[in-house]
Amino acid sequence: MRKLILGIAIVLFMIQSAIATTTNFGPTDAVSIQNANGNWQNKLDPLLVVHATGSAIFVGSFTIDSKTFLKFDLTSISADATIDDAQLTLSDSIAAGNGGADVTISLFDNNNWDQSTKNFPTGNSKLLSNKVVTNTGTYTWDVKQGISKNIITLILETASNDAVGFSGLGTSNKPELKISYTEPIPPVTPTTPTVAPTTPHIGKINGTVFKDINNNGEKDKGERGISGIRIRLKGIDENNKNIVMTTKTKKNGRYSFNNLPIGNYKIITNRNVITVDLNEDKVINFGLKH
Repeated sequence: MRKLILGIAIVLFMIQSAIATTTNFGPTDAVSIQNANGNWQNKLDPLLVVHATGSAIFVGSFTIDSKTFLKFDLTSISADATIDDAQLTLSDSIAAGNGGADVTISLFDNNNWDQSTKNFPTGNSKLLSNKVVTNTGTYTWDVKQGISKNIITLILETASNDAVGFSGLGTSNKPELKISYTEPIPPVTPTTPTVAPTTPHIGKINGTVFKDINNNGEKDKGERGISGIRIRLKGIDENNKNIVMTTKTKKNGRYSFNNLPIGNYKIITNRNVITVDLNEDKVINFGLKH
């Protein structure tokens, strides 16, 4: 008899939460452009322009006005993330002039430029933050409102007649955009409990209808089987399904009900009714007096 095998899947419910992350991004591209006679065209590469302390980013009026463009690739932040904070950090390598320099940070809406740019890129800018730089040191600007999860360009400028220089990309104090953001954990869909296919218990009831000469209910030597006796089976299997079968005995008096599910049955002849609790193969004989 085969055993019933049930596969039970355990459903795990996970509480949805989020992951807070802070990442420092360095510029993927940078260029300083100077205004020569009203035409922004003379390029200074912050990777190559060297000051006494290393490569430098020039902003404002040293000899002529200059603006610096810094490009950051933020596509590693998922579209579903929430930006919690964003700070641009620059290190001052050249002290500002008298009274300091009012440095503004703006978001530029044209990212299609590279270090080969000589003419001022066409586009619009949005002021994000400003801060007065007075001494050599490290300064930060709050630029959260300009952060998106793609490529962005920030412009560094100063007020008229102000000037300042910051450590460039070729130094250990290169510009850094520090972003704190929260990444959601994708919701977990609970699994549906599954039950392995049920293999039904199968058994059989068989036996012999015989001429019970001595009327002791046992088939003794010399008591022959009786053919043609109608036998009925009625009952309910383990799944509460009604089972009804009919057969007749063969020449030797044998009968058989095969492939029966486990259940409770009655074996009925025209003279006898026997109740059978089928959980394994059963042999039921009937002795008839003739």
